[in-house]
Formats: sequence, structure tokens, C-alpha cells
Amino acid sequence: MPTELHVYPGAFHASEHLAPEAALSRRIIETRLTALRNAHAPGRTLPREADLTLAR
Repeated sequence: MPTELHVYPGAFHASEHLAPEAALSRRIIETRLTALRNAHAPGRTLPREADLTLAR
């Protein structure tokens, strides 16, 4: 299975959950959702993060 590692300077583990509206958090979430979209439905268009409501 292909794997990617993303390192975000200035972020700590799960920081996107503490400040989900921060620019870096939104980038982390979008990157994660893109990877999931690509893994589960390659070639298919699925909703973007901006179209989803994040549970808080």
C-alpha cells in the first residue's frame, strides 16, 4: 500500500483538533481528506473539506 508522510513545522500531534479553523489545521485536514478520497475512490470526485461539516 502506498504511504505518505507529511510533516508540518509548527504543528504537534492532533493540533488540528484544537484549532480547526487555523490555516495550518485546514491544510492538514484537506490533505488527509484528499488522501482518503484518492484511496477509496480513485478517479471519482468526492466532496471537498469545505463542503463537509466537521464534528466538534
